[in-house]
Amino acid sequence: MHPLALFLLISPTLAFPALHLRATNTTCNSTQTAVLISGIKLNLAYQADELKSLKTLQYLSTTAPTTLRAANSTSDPLFTMQQCSVATLQQKAIAVREKNQMLAEEMKSGSSLMRGLASVAQEQNKAKVALKGLKAGGNDTVALEEIVKGVERGVKLNEENVKIAEEKSCGR
Repeated sequence: MHPLALFLLISPTLAFPALHLRATNTTCNSTQTAVLISGIKLNLAYQADELKSLKTLQYLSTTAPTTLRAANSTSDPLFTMQQCSVATLQQKAIAVREKNQMLAEEMKSGSSLMRGLASVAQEQNKAKVALKGLKAGGNDTVALEEIVKGVERGVKLNEENVKIAEEKSCGR
């Protein structure tokens, strides 16, 4: 038999096992997937709490009586307390999202999930920076609206992230 003909007969046989090995090497860890989905949902819960706290902050920025402000101070103690509450929620959400990103990377999750988590990170960081710049007054209205919109964008992104993670979960 001619060597080229022999090669053409054998080469498909050699190629298929390699393809099969690549397909079976992609493993799914259902525990990690469940933890990732749970983590994204926890982040969503923090974001919901953050939105509620931001609504309170918006209210305080426009209606808090100036008599509550300390003497020789331009800040409002109630506003400052609420601002700290929002900052705490933001930090908790950021910590959970960072863990989600590390787990997704460890699991070699798809690029769409990685991009989604990175987009949430951007929204969280923008909101964190903007929150620090608030001064307890009517001038904060626009900034607070932008923070709320950013958190709402983050919620939508995380809702998509849950869908992506669930679609990619084991057995689907």
